[in-house]
Amino acid sequence: MICHGVSYALSQIGCVDYISSIVPEGYEASGQGMLVLFRGSGAVLGLFIGGWVEQKFGPKVLYSGLATIVSIGVAALLSAGSFSSPTRMSLTQDRTTDEHDTASLIDRDGRN
Repeated sequence: MICHGVSYALSQIGCVDYISSIVPEGYEASGQGMLVLFRGSGAVLGLFIGGWVEQKFGPKVLYSGLATIVSIGVAALLSAGSFSSPTRMSLTQDRTTDEHDTASLIDRDGRN
């Protein structure tokens, strides 16, 4: 139980840090609000659907299905191949210019 408490706390800190790093500056609280909204909605739907599946088909089908969903999710994350750090979105950023294109215009010394 202690390990669960520590890991849950660390996941919350990680989620808040990640959200604040990808939303536009000044909208960090709104991003965290969206996180709470989707996390809460997922919990309600998950409990409702999980209870229905367990009642209708039994716990073996429920947990087999959940294990399959988790396995698919892990495979999708591993196959994504790109674990680059997120970049902060900007409300004034030109959407047609790629960040990497702009960075390539500046050499290693910082000169144009």
